[in-house]
Amino acid sequence: MKVPWTLQKITSIWGSTPPQWQNVNRTFLFAISHLGPLKVTRKIALDDLEIYADPRLEKVLFNIMENVTLPSASATEFAFYYEEMPSGLLLVMEDNGKGIPEEEKEIIFSRGHGSRRGMGLFLAREILEITGITIKETGVPGKGARFEILVPKDKYRFSGSS
Repeated sequence: MKVPWTLQKITSIWGSTPPQWQNVNRTFLFAISHLGPLKVTRKIALDDLEIYADPRLEKVLFNIMENVTLPSASATEFAFYYEEMPSGLLLVMEDNGKGIPEEEKEIIFSRGHGSRRGMGLFLAREILEITGITIKETGVPGKGARFEILVPKDKYRFSGSS
């Protein structure tokens, strides 16, 4: 499999630690611990879910949550849960904030997009793609953001020891 140039660049900058099985709930808790006190009500339903992903999964979840907690997002509630589907497992991260305008749903994952460094969601997508995981935003503008992360069938499991 040919690795996209951007992934080669990321690997050369950060090193090349191989993907590993990660408890999603634990990784999410580590990610939000870097944000300080959250002013959103959280509903988390991840059970003992593990996914096979790049070790920078924590950074991916941090980048998404950082966008949820921005004052401009106006979110007061956040949910993180999964749904099993024929094509794999869908991880859903959604809030009740202002959402993403239709015309920005794809460009938010572009390098340089955004008011800060413009690398957060771009890197999130690139990191997930290392193990064939995809991400897209499907929320309704004015009603909240909804990030759908599709994990292939062979890249998730339930450990029974959360």
